[in-house]
Amino acid sequence: ALAGRAAGALRISGLLDARAATPEMIEALERAGPFGAGAPAPRFALSDLILEQVDTMGEGHLRLHARSGAGALDAVAWGAMQGALGPALLRARGRRFHLAGRLELSLWGGRQRVRLRLDDAAEPAGNGTPRAD
Repeated sequence: ALAGRAAGALRISGLLDARAATPEMIEALERAGPFGAGAPAPRFALSDLILEQVDTMGEGHLRLHARSGAGALDAVAWGAMQGALGPALLRARGRRFHLAGRLELSLWGGRQRVRLRLDDAAEPAGNGTPRAD
């Protein structure tokens, strides 16, 4: 993991395919709430995503677009450039990564989109040429 966490410190609620990250799924998760200190919002891992776009945004943040087969997902990594996560992801365009974070709905330009609020990322063992999905 790149965010500098101790091994095993990031709790994951489940593994998710990018195609399953829909507004309807997020609405269903919100109905399962409320979430807070005693009941944190679910955090999902998405594996083997190809980072198609990684750009800086504002001061110290990253915006990503990742794809896995027929599924695609946008992500935002707030404050990522203050640690190892941001620089590593900036160098990783075109490579496969596992991503972990919380799903949220983002309203931009009058359109509602699903976005991953990225908590951490890890490069798969033996990462090299993107695999064919």
